[in-house]
Amino acid sequence: VQVQFDAGTHTLLLQGPAAVADFAAVLASVVYRNTADEPSGAGVVALGDDGPAQRTVEFEVQDGTFSSPLVYALVEIAMVNDPPRVDLSGGASGGGVDIVVNYVEGMGVLVLAPNVTVEDPDDSLLQSARVELNQKPDGA
Repeated sequence: VQVQFDAGTHTLLLQGPAAVADFAAVLASVVYRNTADEPSGAGVVALGDDGPAQRTVEFEVQDGTFSSPLVYALVEIAMVNDPPRVDLSGGASGGGVDIVVNYVEGMGVLVLAPNVTVEDPDDSLLQSARVELNQKPDGA
């Protein structure tokens, strides 16, 4: 069985002549893969409550005179809520997420993370953020 794939139309064409079992073996090896984080057609909504996307794959065989009825494989794509990410160094200092700042006694206020970046690969809204000082300052 000769196999050709047209990336423009997403069509796999199998050509014979070849035995029915050979065609069946090739059809049994057809796979689906989608590398998009948010596949088109998905119900993407704020705060991670995304709905599924679907893809329909048609199968048909021909014997040279007649075609089989179309049959379908329905691919249901379950959406995964990816976690948000905060990077205090903003990609500087080797791209780590933590940052070290130096404070000298009596210098007043110090901005801790002026280059902070916040991202969520599959959402445009966040629900909350929390900042906590672990060692309480003197006199507190």
